[in-house]
Amino acid sequence: MNPIETPTQPLSPIALAESISVLPHDEFAVFHNALLDNLIRKTPGVMGGAACIRQTRISVWILVSLSQQGVDEAELMEDYPNLTLLDLWAAQTYYKANRQEIDDLIIWHNSEDE
Repeated sequence: MNPIETPTQPLSPIALAESISVLPHDEFAVFHNALLDNLIRKTPGVMGGAACIRQTRISVWILVSLSQQGVDEAELMEDYPNLTLLDLWAAQTYYKANRQEIDDLIIWHNSEDE
């Protein structure tokens, strides 16, 4: 199948995982970035345009801030039942790539609370 083609039937999660696992390094990097772009979104007018998980109002800076305060993944998933471990991975990955942006938002929001 040409990489641009869309399969007529969606792949099962297992078939998708198998397909991804055999991608050459360069194609895996493209997949990784595309997945991250679909899991983390900035939407004007939603949460001040901050990076959020998928199509939610759960911002990356909130998840990172809570993690920095000692809240673990299980607690985050309990407090935000629509989150998955993949969402939490995406938030941490986004943070690693955009540390200054997220740190600035955390500082700004914390200064508002004072």
